[in-house]
Amino acid sequence: MIRKVYIIFAVFFLSRLIVSCCSCNSGTIEFDFKQIQITNLDNSGAYPTKLDGTTMKRATVAFEVVLSSDEYFCAGFIKRSNWGFSSASAFQCDCDPVFRPSQYIENIHILTKYDLSETAKGNTIVNDLFRAKENYWGGLKVDDYQKIDDFVSELPKYEASYDQQIRLHLFCTEEIQNDSTQFEIEVVFNDGMILTTTTDLIYLQ
Repeated sequence: MIRKVYIIFAVFFLSRLIVSCCSCNSGTIEFDFKQIQITNLDNSGAYPTKLDGTTMKRATVAFEVVLSSDEYFCAGFIKRSNWGFSSASAFQCDCDPVFRPSQYIENIHILTKYDLSETAKGNTIVNDLFRAKENYWGGLKVDDYQKIDDFVSELPKYEASYDQQIRLHLFCTEEIQNDSTQFEIEVVFNDGMILTTTTDLIYLQ
């Protein structure tokens, strides 16, 4: 009988602890985009995947561009309160804050370092040969991607979310005639901030 009383008390104590262990006080955190990173993608299969090497097929040159803050805001910071049940909670948590960028993308420029064809020469902007999609890892046809200008114009402005970054997929629609290629990608924000990155030297087969 005594053992049962102890079990009942333990279950009651644990249930109260679990229910009252955390109180979330979410808030909105503003941030600036300060970093840009680029990853090679293998877009030759049903779904684009990360490419560890630098060799791509001529007709499936693709990249992922990640724009992010240079700060990390912890979404699960826990503050200890007290272990009694007199207060509203034994812990208080600042969890799942909402992030809101203070800028938005105004332009994206893609410059080729080398000739792509007879008409697309090195050191020129080749936006017309690329299509873009935001944070989508499904297998898409070229027609499902948008032209760069259309894509940029439809991007949200100052939209709040649970993330501190934007992921862009860029897919070249041109079957590149050279044996290698390299691109410089420039992202221009409305406040004048410009983030630039250069792809690896890509070898084509």
